[in-house]
Amino acid sequence: MDLSLHIDKGNLHHAYLIEGEHKALSPDVLAFLEGEQNVVVEYTELFIIDAARSLRARQIERAADGGKKYFVLGARFLMREAQNALLKVFEEPAADTHFFLIVPDADVLLPTLRSRVLVIRSEEDTVAKDALLVRGKEFLRLTKAERLQVIADLLEEYKDDEKHELLKGEALKLLSGIEVALYVSSAGEPPSEAQQQIFKELLKCKDFMRDRGASTKMLLEYVTLITP
Repeated sequence: MDLSLHIDKGNLHHAYLIEGEHKALSPDVLAFLEGEQNVVVEYTELFIIDAARSLRARQIERAADGGKKYFVLGARFLMREAQNALLKVFEEPAADTHFFLIVPDADVLLPTLRSRVLVIRSEEDTVAKDALLVRGKEFLRLTKAERLQVIADLLEEYKDDEKHELLKGEALKLLSGIEVALYVSSAGEPPSEAQQQIFKELLKCKDFMRDRGASTKMLLEYVTLITP
C-alpha cells in the first residue's frame, strides 16, 4: 500500500486509522516514514488502559533531536476505557506528534474516537469487507438453532484464551458482517420500520460489546433472535 497516494507528508494530520492487519501494513507505514528518526512501532493483541496511559505520557516527551515523533500502533481489539484514554490523546495532540493506528476493522473503535482520526482503507481492507459480507450472509441463512451453534463454537474457540476479551473483536466482526449483509439484502431500498429497528439494535449490541463486563454470549444470542 502506497501511503503517499493517500497522505501528504508535508501536511500530516495528527492521527490516521488504517484498516487491515498490522503485520502486513506496518512495513508500508515505515516505508512512508523512511528517513524519519523518531518512529515507535508497537503491536498488542489487546490494547488496554495502561497502554493508553503510557502512550499519553510518552507522546508529550520532546524528541531528543527536537524533531517530529511518529507512533505506529497496531491492535486487534481496544478496550472501551483504553479508547476513552486514547481519545484524550487525540483531542489534545502534542506538537509535532503523529499517530498511525492499524486495526482490522474500524468498528472496533468508539464513534467518538473514530471521529478524531482520518480513515485510510487499503486494498486488503476491501477484501476483508467482502469476507465480512460473506460471513454475514452465511450466518443469516442459518436456522436459529444453527446460529446458536455457530456462537457456541466461537465461544469454545476462545474459552482457554487468557486474553479472552479478544473474543469481542471476533464478535464485532460477526455483527458487522450481519449489518452489511442486511444492508445489501435491501437492494438499495429504504429500510422498513422493522429493519430500522434491527439496525438500531445491532448498533446497541456493538456498543455494549466494548464494555468489559458485557456478556458476548448474551449479546450474540440476542442478535440471533432479532435478525430474520
